[in-house]
Amino acid sequence: MAHTQSIHFSRNGIGAVLRHVVEAVEKATARGRAYRQTMRELNELSDRDLADLRLTRSMIKRVATEAAEAK
Repeated sequence: MAHTQSIHFSRNGIGAVLRHVVEAVEKATARGRAYRQTMRELNELSDRDLADLRLTRSMIKRVATEAAEAK
């Protein structure tokens, strides 16, 4: 005799999963926005302005990544 396994999701279970997915997408979107904004703003600065912030052009990507991870 064949054994079948059925999976039942309660409304709350599916709702919780969907909320989790939506929250994850919102967080990823916010991180991406922060990364792009930081990259744009730092790339617009002159080398002298970056030096005043104790940054070099080679550090911009890392700084933008750190800003995004803080979100």
